[in-house]
Amino acid sequence: MIKFLATLSLVFYVGVNAIAQQKEGFLEYVIDVQAVDTSLTARQQVGLLRNSSMKVSFMKDKSRLDFKMGEMYDITAIVDWKINRSLTLFTTPKGKYATKMEAEQYKASQPAPDTTMKVELVEETKKILNYTCKKAILKSNEAEFIYWYTNEFTVDLKGQSLVNSNIPGFPLEFQTIKDGILMNFKVSNLSFKIENKNTVFSTAIPTGYTVISDIQ
Repeated sequence: MIKFLATLSLVFYVGVNAIAQQKEGFLEYVIDVQAVDTSLTARQQVGLLRNSSMKVSFMKDKSRLDFKMGEMYDITAIVDWKINRSLTLFTTPKGKYATKMEAEQYKASQPAPDTTMKVELVEETKKILNYTCKKAILKSNEAEFIYWYTNEFTVDLKGQSLVNSNIPGFPLEFQTIKDGILMNFKVSNLSFKIENKNTVFSTAIPTGYTVISDIQ
């Protein structure tokens, strides 16, 4: 599953065209997981990935990405460019781990965007949360991704790898099939206001986490 997330991050890279730049907000995605082959490995992974979700939070100079990968693990990545800090929290059934580094180091550690992906923009639209979305298909040697993106707003995620620069908008739904598993991400909640900003974007290491790396 780590390999899948690495592939996913190659597809998402900050760089969308500015339509209506939002200054702060969050987007919550429900992740639907299905086995598309009958292998035991695929069926077992689907069982572990039920009830997965993703949340993206952003404001000026700050961003946060929360992945809940079913019963397998949770990942939180917070970047604060104002103080040049990032915090990554990794929670598994076996323990909780934290890594803090400079924001520049975090950005450099992200996979480089795959510039070889083939992009097909399809003349097909649908509504997601009342936003008009267009369809795009991206193909690489390893996977195929289907996007539904909107041009009605865009988001600067400040160093988080989430938006492919080949897509002329911001994705509200996307899916891929890899290793016999289909994963579909679809926005279920969206707001352009964040409460408790200091808590949401804090880079302080919470209690109960084993510190792998820290900077003072």
